[in-house]
Amino acid sequence: MSGTLILFTRFPEPGRTKTRLEPSLGPKGAAELHRLLVEHALVTAAAAIKGQDVALEIHHTGGESDMRGWLGGNLDYRPQAAGDLGARMLASLEKVSSPAVLMGTDCPDLSADTIGQAFDVLESKEVVLGPAADGGYYLIGMQQPQGEVFREIPWGTDRVLALTRDRLLEANISWNELETLNDVDRPKDLERLPGHLMPSRNKR
Repeated sequence: MSGTLILFTRFPEPGRTKTRLEPSLGPKGAAELHRLLVEHALVTAAAAIKGQDVALEIHHTGGESDMRGWLGGNLDYRPQAAGDLGARMLASLEKVSSPAVLMGTDCPDLSADTIGQAFDVLESKEVVLGPAADGGYYLIGMQQPQGEVFREIPWGTDRVLALTRDRLLEANISWNELETLNDVDRPKDLERLPGHLMPSRNKR
């Protein structure tokens, strides 16, 4: 497989990351969970591209010096564009070599094999989606950027996946979907979180 794998994330700053989990974890605990999820996702991403002709890029919000100090200086860092989530994802996909797969960091069940399957799908389909059980998606990949896929989507709601499918149908874009996985976005999702990813309760 060849192309680009984008890890789409942000620096774990308390009060600005995983805020929907703050009632359960507090601002520091929520930021710590984000840190653990990103580090887990980075290991998964590195395993997925090992031995493949795929570039790994970290597209982030937060200062690059902070990101390098956290994740290391040997990675390719790119700041995310301005705008809503859709605008930022589209801008990221437009800036890299195609085909490209963009993955989030909120899905600890995402495996290296599933990422590899996403690139396999793009050999015959224009778009690949990784559906999340909460009605969003944990991964999206494209042979070439398709801006209409991100048009008028209410990000952060349970309608994201359904409306994305509508956009694909309206534009006559071919796509396939991977297995449905669980994101970690809300307090109830913590019940499914593996123990090694659970932040210390004293970080509230």
